[in-house]
Amino acid sequence: MKYTLAQIFGALGSVENGQDMINSLQNIIDANRQADKSGEILKKLGVNSVEELEKVVSTLDTFKKAG
Repeated sequence: MKYTLAQIFGALGSVENGQDMINSLQNIIDANRQADKSGEILKKLGVNSVEELEKVVSTLDTFKKAG
């Protein structure tokens, strides 16, 4: 059976320390949403990882310093 977040939060809310668990879960979900947005931005820039982006930035800095 699949559960919705509302159902999961509702069940967690009724147990001891449930609100703390809900807060932790919400923080994890929010962090993943931010990471997903970062991934979308990287795709739009045509790179596959943050490491690739760092290489591009490093190359651009080298060109900038060279004039």
